[in-house]
Amino acid sequence: MLEHINLAILLMGILAFFAVGLSTLLAIGKAQTQNRSSKSPYIGFTIMTLIVIGVLLDGYTTKTTIEENITLFQEDKELRCAATFEGVYLVSKQEGWRLSQEAFVKDSMLIDAQFCKERKK
Repeated sequence: MLEHINLAILLMGILAFFAVGLSTLLAIGKAQTQNRSSKSPYIGFTIMTLIVIGVLLDGYTTKTTIEENITLFQEDKELRCAATFEGVYLVSKQEGWRLSQEAFVKDSMLIDAQFCKERKK
């Protein structure tokens, strides 16, 4: 599942995780030197937990979307796929597209299966 996580979200999650973790450790150290309890470590732990859950949820939904689109393609359905700057393409076996791991390929065009939806007729 982790191979499907968007790199930008993963990097953002890692950076936020370390930032919140560092601030939590600093808050714990400060509270211990002043011999009092602090709620900051609990808030930091909660934020770190939410970040991890968010990154894993994004990875799961991306994986599920890719699997659904590949299944639709194999069932000879027509998909509407968005390429980055080139626009929108209709992808199907009848149009000469083929499957290559998690992408659709035709000639020199490669479109990620994540960015497709079933075309409604």
